[in-house]
Amino acid sequence: MTSPIVVNDLSKHVRHVVINRTEAKNALTAQMYLSLSDVLIEADNAPDIRAVVISGNDKVFCAGNDLNDFLERPPLDSSAPPFTFLMALNNFSKPLIAATAGPAVGIGTTMLLHCDHVISADNTLFKMPFVSLGLTPEGGSSLLLPYLIGQRLASELLMLGKSFDAQYAHNIGLINQVCEPQEVIALAIDKANQYAAQAPEAVQQAKALLKAPFKEHIEQIIKSEGEIFAQRVKSAECKEAISAFFEKRAPNF
Repeated sequence: MTSPIVVNDLSKHVRHVVINRTEAKNALTAQMYLSLSDVLIEADNAPDIRAVVISGNDKVFCAGNDLNDFLERPPLDSSAPPFTFLMALNNFSKPLIAATAGPAVGIGTTMLLHCDHVISADNTLFKMPFVSLGLTPEGGSSLLLPYLIGQRLASELLMLGKSFDAQYAHNIGLINQVCEPQEVIALAIDKANQYAAQAPEAVQQAKALLKAPFKEHIEQIIKSEGEIFAQRVKSAECKEAISAFFEKRAPNF
């Protein structure tokens, strides 16, 4: 059986992490979150690794949580696997480059807020449908998204859960570059090689300085969001929204 998380060292200094559960549109299970956390921590501690690329393939990046797994193993507090992964993202000290294509839903979008460079294929469709599912934003997005794109746009994307394409994401400053799907992974790897060619200690110190004003605050926000999210999982609104999703009908809030 193919592993849902594949790790390849492309060179001495660049590691490629592939979300590889394409039959489920790379929806993340609790175990996948833990695997991704371990991969990031190991790469951060590997002396020779200077940059990491995270991707799916040229058709799918990440469709968010696997809802069946989510219902079986709901995140009941901020120590749950999804939040462990988000903390690993926030603590990652080296350049992290994302390559997206196809669906980038929920955490498939919010994880990008922790990346240093994001390249998106023009077939990428972003969406943060937390409120539509009776839930609340996660991943530090309630802080990072308004900081990146402004309060009003963040309110629209987080509270209405609207879908948006790669060009729109580029226009609002959420991603660095839009490209053809068949180019996205190669371009991300090339960008990782550029980061890896820089003086490694200087790069990590520069990243630390860029994150310094927010790092501890983001950690607190992730925990606070996690506690509220865990409460919302047990709410009547969330139960109705998920039932409606599986029954392919509009929810009755």
